[in-house]
Amino acid sequence: MPFASSLRRFDNSPPFSVSCSFPPSQAADRTEELLQAHKEGLLKVAERLLSKEKISKDDMIDLLGERPWKERRSYRDLAYEDEKKVHEIEEKEKEEEQKKEASA
Repeated sequence: MPFASSLRRFDNSPPFSVSCSFPPSQAADRTEELLQAHKEGLLKVAERLLSKEKISKDDMIDLLGERPWKERRSYRDLAYEDEKKVHEIEEKEKEEEQKKEASA
């Protein structure tokens, strides 16, 4: 079935209540829960996208606020192809930090 044809069945569906052709699963339930929990933010982003075709990180911060986690900026932080190596580096950093705290 072509992609556009498969979307026709959703044309008249109310927002955030997409009907599925498969039985409800834990993943589907969790997805619905997350959409409902963040509905206000999603609607803000949707409205901004209607007025601007492309939005920036600054737009997202303006709409949703600062991220609740530390932003990763280095290549090592972003390079997840070799997760084991990243995990080893993080473990070494933690050990070094613990040694510094213990000697202070």
